[in-house]
Amino acid sequence: MQKNYKRIEHNEFLQHIDKLCDHLRKYIQDNKIKIDYICPILRSGAVPATYISNKLNIIKFCLCKLNI
Repeated sequence: MQKNYKRIEHNEFLQHIDKLCDHLRKYIQDNKIKIDYICPILRSGAVPATYISNKLNIIKFCLCKLNI
């Protein structure tokens, strides 16, 4: 495991997702934004994007792959 990564348990991951979604929901409402798609960067972003899309009830995905 690389030194800039911190291993966390699933419950802690869900707490971070919940907090992020709360902030996103507030930002979306305050700025009257409509989100049509979640666009995760494939490599490690698909898992959190799935949780976020479910929490925010955004069902459309546009997958993005980066080759570095």
